Amino acid sequence: MIEGGRLRALLRPFLDDADPVNRCSTADAVHLVEHDLETVLELIRQRLSVEEDFEVGGTLLVSLGRFASEYPELVDQLVYDAAFGSWREAFDEEGSQVDYGFADGFVVLVLYLALKKRTANALSLAQFWFEEPFESRMCDRAIIKVRRFLTDCDEDVRSAALAVTVQVSRAG
Repeated sequence: MIEGGRLRALLRPFLDDADPVNRCSTADAVHLVEHDLETVLELIRQRLSVEEDFEVGGTLLVSLGRFASEYPELVDQLVYDAAFGSWREAFDEEGSQVDYGFADGFVVLVLYLALKKRTANALSLAQFWFEEPFESRMCDRAIIKVRRFLTDCDEDVRSAALAVTVQVSRAG
C-alpha cells in the first residue's frame, strides 16, 4: 500500500502532465492528496498561472471553491489572479465550444466571494463585469448567475445582488 508522502510524490507530477485529462483528474483530487491548506492553494495557484485548457482551469477553480467559505481572503486573491489567466481566454474566443458549467462555476465563486463574503478582489471583478456587462461572454454568465443571489436568506446579500442587477439595466 502506498501512503502519505510517497502517494503525493506519485500524484503531484500529474498536475503538470501533458495530457489535460490527467491534469483535470489530479486537479479534482488535489485537496485529497495534500493535507496542508497552504500547499493545496499554492499548487492550484501555480497550475492556474500556466494552465491553458479551459476545463482543467475550471476544475482547479472548483477545487479552490471548496475553501471559499472558510478561507475567503485566501481564495479571493487566487480567484482574481485566475480571472485574467490564459485558461479562460478560450471561453471568449469567437466560435469556442466550451462547457458553460466551468464558466458558471467561476462566476458563482466570484459572486459568492463578492456578495456573501465581501472580499475586495471579487468585489472589484464583479463591479467590472456589471459596469461593462457586454464586454465578454463571462460577463453574460455573471448577469445570468446573479439571480441565484436575489433569493439568498441574508438581506445584505439580496440587496447587493439587486444593486448589481440595477447597474446592469442602466448599462444596457
